[in-house]
Amino acid sequence: MGILPKLFLAHSIVTTNLPYSSNYTDYVLDPKNQNKLCSSSFPHREVEIKENAALRINFTLSEEEQSSNSVYKQNFICVFFLKVPEGMGIFGVIQKMAFRRDSRTNDCTDYIQFRHSKNRGWFEKALNVDLERKTEHWSADQICGEVTPLQEPFSEIPTTTSDVARHATLNRANYLAVKVNISKKKLKPNERIEIVVAFTPFKECSNDSEEMKLCGHNTCILKSYFNDRIINCPFVNCVDEECSPLIEEDRPSLWSGKIAVTAVSSIFLSFFLFLGCIMMCRYAEMFCWGDGHPPDRGTELSEVEPTAPSHHDSPSPDKDLPPAYETLFPSER
Repeated sequence: MGILPKLFLAHSIVTTNLPYSSNYTDYVLDPKNQNKLCSSSFPHREVEIKENAALRINFTLSEEEQSSNSVYKQNFICVFFLKVPEGMGIFGVIQKMAFRRDSRTNDCTDYIQFRHSKNRGWFEKALNVDLERKTEHWSADQICGEVTPLQEPFSEIPTTTSDVARHATLNRANYLAVKVNISKKKLKPNERIEIVVAFTPFKECSNDSEEMKLCGHNTCILKSYFNDRIINCPFVNCVDEECSPLIEEDRPSLWSGKIAVTAVSSIFLSFFLFLGCIMMCRYAEMFCWGDGHPPDRGTELSEVEPTAPSHHDSPSPDKDLPPAYETLFPSER
C-alpha cells in the first residue's frame, strides 16, 4: 500500500471518530443582530443540537453600552427553543451569571427561565405558541443573582449528585424552551450584567460505554466533556469538572485563604481562653503556677518577732534612780 492510500485510510479513521468528539456552538444574545439566536423574525428561532455537539449562549451589558443604545430603553426579552435527537434529553447549566435583584422585594430584575416541553407541531410553530404549556407558567422558577460555579462551591446545596443544582436544569424530553429577560432599568456606574449557559444532550444509561460516561442519576454524556473547563452535568458538586478556579494559578487561593482564617481564629481563641483562665484564678485567689496549697497561718504568726517589750522584763541595773529624800532636804534631820 502506497503513502497516499495510507494517508487516506488514516484520514477516514479520524473522520469516522469525529462524531464522538465534543464541540460547542456559541450564540450571542444580541437584539441588534438579526442573524443571531435572538432574532426578531417570527416565530422564535428553534435550534437543533446534534448528538455530538453542545451549545453555549452568552450575553453581557455594561452601563456605558446600555446608555449608548436605544434598544435597551425597553426590556430585552429573548425566547428560543432547543431540540436534540429523539431518545435524548437536554442539560442546561449556567456557567456564569450576574443578574440583578430588587433590593426591597428580592425579586429578579433580570432573569433566565427554563421550560420543559415536548416537540412543538407545525401549527404551534407557525403561531409562535406552545399549547402544552401556557404563557403564565413562565413566571415560575426565575433564576437570577450571581453564579460562578467553577470558582465558588455551592455550600447551600447538599453534597449529593442525586438532585439538580439550583443553577441548572434537566429535561429528559428532547425539547427545551429558554427565556432570557433583561430589564430596561438603568444600570449603576461600573455595573455589569452577564450570563453564560451551556446546553448539552445526554442519554439514559447505567454504565459507561466507549464514547459515553456516567454523569449522575443514570445519565451519560460524551467523555470529551469531562474536564474541559465547562460544566455540563447539572448535578451538584460539578460531576464532570473539579470545580477549580478558572485561572490555573489561582487554584489554591480558596484553600489558602481558608487556612489563613482558621489559623488566625485559632490563635485569638487560644489567647482569650488563656486570659480567661488567668482571670478565674485571680478572682479565686489562686496561683495556677504554684503548688496550690496556701501557707499555714499559725506557722506564719509564730515566726513574727514581737515589736513591743514584755511587761515582765526587769529594768536595766545601770539605769539612773531618783535621789534620796535626805539628800534633797538635809535640814529636817
